[in-house]
Amino acid sequence: MPPTGRLSRSHVEKRCITDQNVHSKNEDRESVNHQGHSNSLLSSAAIDNSSTLRHDWLSVKSLSGWPVTCYVPNLMGYMRIFLAFYGYHAAIKNQPDQALNGWIAASVLDLFDGMVARRLNQCSRLGVLLDIVADNILRSIVWISAITEARKDGDLSVAPIIWTAIIFLEWITMFCSQSKVNESTQDDHWKDMEDRHPPFWVGAVFKNNFKTIPGIIAICGLFIAPLASYVFYAEETWAKSLLSVRGTFCLLSLSHAARTLSALVELWICLDYTRDIIKQEWVRNGEKTKVA
Repeated sequence: MPPTGRLSRSHVEKRCITDQNVHSKNEDRESVNHQGHSNSLLSSAAIDNSSTLRHDWLSVKSLSGWPVTCYVPNLMGYMRIFLAFYGYHAAIKNQPDQALNGWIAASVLDLFDGMVARRLNQCSRLGVLLDIVADNILRSIVWISAITEARKDGDLSVAPIIWTAIIFLEWITMFCSQSKVNESTQDDHWKDMEDRHPPFWVGAVFKNNFKTIPGIIAICGLFIAPLASYVFYAEETWAKSLLSVRGTFCLLSLSHAARTLSALVELWICLDYTRDIIKQEWVRNGEKTKVA
């Protein structure tokens, strides 16, 4: 019978080998589980990413697949400018119906370009500027055509002079509002009035993106007043036949009253920008005085 000490040493050696094998198997099992868990996490992440990419496919395409000059709302802006000049060409050729149709089509496109920009995620600063320029070109052309028709009709009143002043006021307002935005350190929109502390009637017009009663009145005055003026003084048009002379005169009067509200808001924007310029000059002169 072998000695007892030798049996104990052999038993210990066998047990150590067995424990090492078990520990090795446990490590292999944990490694497999960890690798499987990692693979499942990677798979779920890949699924989430693929679903996100599928969800944002239109947005990615609209942002990276199109140059900003070819965004759909910007193309609509180009079309609005073309329609404005098309109408002016028709007005010069004494075709008031065609002129009116072109200008109304341009105005209708203006109602949808912002909606299309948000829908396709194609909002851009170029689009904002193009929208304002297209609006001003359209209204200026209609005002000029109305002035021409009024002079043909022998109207020697101050109305053509006021309409000419309105044209300049609109372009000056555009300059002031855009200069205000460009000088701002924040990514502001020219319609943002919270930090400018406007009078309550100006704030009421701009509130909720003009979706208030004063805002709707001001916007209608901007676009309907020049069209109503042209229809009133132009030769027989489908609009005058539809409304009658008295109805056209009523539309002219109401639209000019609404345009008065728009003009007051535009004057406030110009004065607010002028006031900021004067304050900046005071600050600069004060700093120069301190340095001196």
